[in-house]
Amino acid sequence: MLEVKNVSYSYEDGASRRLILKDIDVSFKSGTFYTITGESGSGKTTLLSLLGALDRPQTGDILFNGQSIYDDPSTYLSKHVGFVFQSYNLIDYMTAYENVKASLNIAKVNKSPENIYGLLNVLGIGKDKADRLVSKLSGGEMQRVAIARAIAKSPSILLSDEPTGNLDEQNSRFVCEMFKILAHKLDLCVIMVTHDLNLAKKSDVIYRIYLGDKRLIHETL
Repeated sequence: MLEVKNVSYSYEDGASRRLILKDIDVSFKSGTFYTITGESGSGKTTLLSLLGALDRPQTGDILFNGQSIYDDPSTYLSKHVGFVFQSYNLIDYMTAYENVKASLNIAKVNKSPENIYGLLNVLGIGKDKADRLVSKLSGGEMQRVAIARAIAKSPSILLSDEPTGNLDEQNSRFVCEMFKILAHKLDLCVIMVTHDLNLAKKSDVIYRIYLGDKRLIHETL
């Protein structure tokens, strides 16, 4: 479904170029929960940005259902990709419900209030909290709202960058369990970047980027 073909990425660093990713070849399938691990600076977030068409490689291509995601990145992003970030990226002056509704408006997807409240409820945000400003919610609750916002438009791919970085152990486990449910029950392709190997072990497939090698290696832990 999502194919990375011979992708390399570098950027200018003074008078030279710094290589971040080298000759990445990998396929990500629907119905599977993937994690990407590696040391800080190894290129994990860079790869996630490439998968989300937020940046593009110097060489190689990324295909979604056989078509380059760079042919029409805005459509790819709006229709097929949901993002969950470490810092939640919610709109503070809106309620949880309004945050999800706003994301649907941007994607031009129409869903009833009952559907939105129901989704939030499944993620542990009842109507009382759904009608609160997100700034009044706990970190774990805000991340649940962020997940609801990401999946409300029914994307094919969920990309998540260190979503448990600001969470306690209980909420971190919940996020990973929810990602596995989304992959297995809703047939999403879920790709999570994490430095936590214990959380990575909860995924179906683990990849690691090594600083020296710059390639993506299938890990067995």
